[in-house]
Amino acid sequence: MNFNYMPAGNLNRSWVFGIDLAHIDGQEASGDGFFRKQEKDSKNIVFFSVGYKF
Repeated sequence: MNFNYMPAGNLNRSWVFGIDLAHIDGQEASGDGFFRKQEKDSKNIVFFSVGYKF
């Protein structure tokens, strides 16, 4: 999910400020023989971005 804010409007050249929210599913960890693990770790990540739209 992302949210962008453009102070001068969507159709004009301006700065763009954004926040992105992401959920990443973990992958199964593996090992050999007796020590094999099968756990999944998931993470929530927040990205902040600043750019200029020409």
